[in-house]
Amino acid sequence: MYSVFPLMFYLFYLVSQFEKSHVLSQQIRLEDIHQYDTSNVNDSVIRSVFAQNVEANETIGNPRCKSCHIREQQKRKRIESIKNKITHALKFDIHGLPNITDARIPRVPSYQRLLERYDLMNNANVQADSPYRSSLEDQMEEFGRTERTYMLGKSVPSWTNVEERDTVYFDTPQLVNEEIRRALLWIYVNPENQDFRVPNNVTEIYLYSLVPPGKNGRAPVRNYLMRRKRRPHQTVGWHHFDITWLVALWTRHPSRNLGLVVEAKDVNDYNMIVFPGATGDNFGLEPTLDMKTDIYLGTHRSKRSVNLRCNEEDQVESCCRYPLTVDFIEFGWDFVIAPIRYAAYYCAGECENEHMDENPHTRVLQEVDHSNTPRALPCCTPTRLSHLSMLYFDHQARIRMTLLPRMKVERCACQ
Repeated sequence: MYSVFPLMFYLFYLVSQFEKSHVLSQQIRLEDIHQYDTSNVNDSVIRSVFAQNVEANETIGNPRCKSCHIREQQKRKRIESIKNKITHALKFDIHGLPNITDARIPRVPSYQRLLERYDLMNNANVQADSPYRSSLEDQMEEFGRTERTYMLGKSVPSWTNVEERDTVYFDTPQLVNEEIRRALLWIYVNPENQDFRVPNNVTEIYLYSLVPPGKNGRAPVRNYLMRRKRRPHQTVGWHHFDITWLVALWTRHPSRNLGLVVEAKDVNDYNMIVFPGATGDNFGLEPTLDMKTDIYLGTHRSKRSVNLRCNEEDQVESCCRYPLTVDFIEFGWDFVIAPIRYAAYYCAGECENEHMDENPHTRVLQEVDHSNTPRALPCCTPTRLSHLSMLYFDHQARIRMTLLPRMKVERCACQ
């Protein structure tokens, strides 16, 4: 049994001595093999040893195969890097991935239009490249920036001591270095039956905020905000109110967020508004807050970009950008709504003198005599990246549209 191992080592040795030859079997002296006990080794084992080494040596000797191998390594590293970057940007590395078991999808028109926009992007070659915005990239180097948040209304929490009926509450997020650009409250009016009647043949939709009563410690009271009037044939369906200033107040002072009262009553004093906890056909028609946020953008001069783009079939040795599609379904991320996949791209290739970046500093470093000092060789790396807009569920089942920085490679160069 032990005599088999010296034989195997000897076979590997013989193969390595003739790694540049394509007729290995003719070079090996069979009489050298016969000195070993080969009773436990059949021809298939020997052929297998030869085949493995020939394949490995072809990869080493063939620069094209070598570049393919390097690109595969770069792709795996890029995918793992993207996965880690998104989980960190959305702070899922701290709180874990969201559980969307009880998540609900709103049916408000603005959300449906947003999904249609993502569908168009996905049909147009995964997701279209976004324009590069250097000022935005600088401010979002580590974490993403939430552009839009959809919140389905909840029942008013008990700590508010609210005694009003027909109320709805929104768990607004805290904002850091952001401001409310717009906040729309969407409510759905759905009468008990098609033959409903309203006072004076006009549907009146009232909106109130709940405010503290003062120093007497009683329950919060309603404060009139606005009213909408609609004819009966315009009653059923979605209606929206602009409450930007109120939501901005809530984000700055969360304790003042005590909820809202919404009323649209018929002649029988029945409130036709769909409220949280709706089931059946009304599921997803609950009051929804559509909130857009933004940050202040500075003025920066955009950078010039020259890009060499390649396909996987191209046998290019120089630094180049290659296609790479990231699929969130393969990650097992069911909390991602859109895009399901996107074009991330990656950089790969060698950095020879003629392929150096136009950056003067990089070129000077290359041309200086490094005979007395160790030379730092340039690497093929992304020099320009653009953002990715992602729609997903957070841990509170809110739907967020967040701008993730530096997610798509736009340009590769040697640096």
